[in-house]
Amino acid sequence: MITNVSALFLSLNRLSEILPPEAFLYAGDALHVSTVRSDNMQHLRLLTAVESAAIDWLNKAGIPTIGERLINDSIAPGDFFTYYGSFYGKGILAAANNYAFGKPLVLEARLKADLDPFVSGASVVFQAHPENYTASSAPGELSGKKRLFVLGRITDAELPELRAQAYLIGHIHGEDRPFVANAAGTFRDPFGRLAWHMEVYLSDVRPFDEACDEPMASRGELTTIKSILESDVKSALAEIIGEPFVPKDSPSETSDLQTNRLWLGGKQISAVFAFKGRGLPRPMTVANFSKHGDQMSKLFTEPAELVVVQHCDKVTNHVRHHLRAFATRIDQLRPFMVLDGADTVRILRHFKKLGFS
Repeated sequence: MITNVSALFLSLNRLSEILPPEAFLYAGDALHVSTVRSDNMQHLRLLTAVESAAIDWLNKAGIPTIGERLINDSIAPGDFFTYYGSFYGKGILAAANNYAFGKPLVLEARLKADLDPFVSGASVVFQAHPENYTASSAPGELSGKKRLFVLGRITDAELPELRAQAYLIGHIHGEDRPFVANAAGTFRDPFGRLAWHMEVYLSDVRPFDEACDEPMASRGELTTIKSILESDVKSALAEIIGEPFVPKDSPSETSDLQTNRLWLGGKQISAVFAFKGRGLPRPMTVANFSKHGDQMSKLFTEPAELVVVQHCDKVTNHVRHHLRAFATRIDQLRPFMVLDGADTVRILRHFKKLGFS
């Protein structure tokens, strides 16, 4: 599936630091995207060229997400990053109105994202000057709470409030790009899951999708699953998948099970599993992935197309945020799946494993 970004904010000056000169041919003498002439489709052609060049650069540059940088404690002024998530835009409509009438900007137009799932109380703030808005509709799209994709660069790495420059801000979408005759200018997202932060669900993965019509787990079943050995759940799921090679638990392994017998989007895929069983009979947190959650980081270094995390209880949202941080790295987009205790019960019951029926 083709996945692209439609820019709402483009800083031509900053992007010229990293993109080839030919990306800006349609800018003419304009220094800012808002002042580019709109006649003869010049404005649209400039947007398409710059967006495509930015995506191509991201595909090659290996830029981590800001969550990945915070998880790995590797963030400093000058670092590029991407982020796809919720932002809150403040002062943007007022700034756009003043700019349109040549008045000074009284308040700073800015976007702020909550990074608390990665570092308690953390956030990142961007200035979003209206000279870089790509269309008259951009101020409305950037105001209030919105889900946006950002390419940025850290200017102040002092926590809890990071400051950054925005290079590109926009929406993720899955439509063909105008004026692009080949595959350049698209993200490599073969399963089309970037709009869902790369998460896939029970209904997406075969053979687990067969359990979708199973009733939700009862309280008694949820109690039972927490008493079953992790190794037994691993063996049961391997039998369901048809995976004959089930490794013994080893602290040296970065995953608990490897297989190429799952199907996603009509394609046979490789996958790695991490299992957490009765040794953790409570909601899973990031800390349960070893110190600083580095086991999660290692999962995404495995040669696999899908990462699966299975747990006997609830999986907290903080874990999902961390999984998203690794899964949405633009040059290495990789889907992930969470099987909590309830979904695990439904699968085991459907396939009549471990006493569930």
